[in-house]
Amino acid sequence: MLKITALKTASSRTKNRVASHGKEGFILDRRETSSKLFFGKPAILVTSVTKTAEGNKRWFGWLPEEEIIVEEIS
Repeated sequence: MLKITALKTASSRTKNRVASHGKEGFILDRRETSSKLFFGKPAILVTSVTKTAEGNKRWFGWLPEEEIIVEEIS
């Protein structure tokens, strides 16, 4: 499991996703070293441990690695 922190310089999108869905951490699904979504920069696909209020589902999505700090937690 991962703890993800958005950098102060991160985009609003990244800050919002981490704040809204990262309370209990994330699970790493995939890593791309050259993501098309982020103009060829590295990104990770994660799934939240916390479930959303709408539909009680887990959020999943891509986060650009240059905008976050990733720590492994148990």
